[in-house]
Amino acid sequence: MKKILYYIRIAGVLLLISAAIAGMLAAVNALTGEKIAAGELATKTAAIREELFTVDGDLSVKDVTERVKGSDTVKEILAVYCGDEFLGYAVSVTGAGYGGSIELLVGIAPDGGISGVAVTSHSETKGLTEEATEKEFLAGFKDSADGTVDKMAGATVSSRAVTDAVNRAVALGLKGEIK
Repeated sequence: MKKILYYIRIAGVLLLISAAIAGMLAAVNALTGEKIAAGELATKTAAIREELFTVDGDLSVKDVTERVKGSDTVKEILAVYCGDEFLGYAVSVTGAGYGGSIELLVGIAPDGGISGVAVTSHSETKGLTEEATEKEFLAGFKDSADGTVDKMAGATVSSRAVTDAVNRAVALGLKGEIK
């Protein structure tokens, strides 16, 4: 009987410790969640403004992910506007690179072509497989209707991941404005 009570007491203490830690993590998430989301939005907005559509005026986005059939292969689809002018779509998609996930934004022009590609985050090895995330490589996708470019030596897994992710964004067949 003493042994059973001992185990119950130990289990109770572990349960209390786990609950306290879970509560602390929830509190930290509540305090930092909005700041993290704001930072991610700022990163996306900067990439859309500078690398996908080159916008000088007021930039606004509208989430249209739910309206696109087959969008389960991408994380998010944003309709991009400068004032009332529809510029195209920013498609958030992930590729499986050599060092981990490569998060991309792919700009799709109203005619369905690629207006630009930007990396929003990656964990590729600096100096080794990171070349697939650099602007020179990503610029090769611009104005490409099918999202394909030649693979580069030394980063084949990473460049293939980026190319496949861009191809998935293009395969959505986004053309014109979704109302």
